[in-house]
Amino acid sequence: MRTLIFIIFTITSACASSDPVEEACKRADDCNALSGSVQECTENYNSALNTYPQSQQDEFRHELQDCLDHPSCSAFVACVNALVN
Repeated sequence: MRTLIFIIFTITSACASSDPVEEACKRADDCNALSGSVQECTENYNSALNTYPQSQQDEFRHELQDCLDHPSCSAFVACVNALVN
């Protein structure tokens, strides 16, 4: 049993957790809705988020992840615009 738990832990810790902010910036770039680079977008959002308490940062990232679940670019962009406005 311990071996199984160790294997599961090893596999899950080897998987890189994705940052919804970076993913949203990449998606915005793919949807031609980004005015700068993905790196600038990610840095700007993370800098802005760092001014908020952790609970609000987590909530924003969760809502941003919901936007990423939209399959079309137009729905994704509309969701992000509604989130940041």
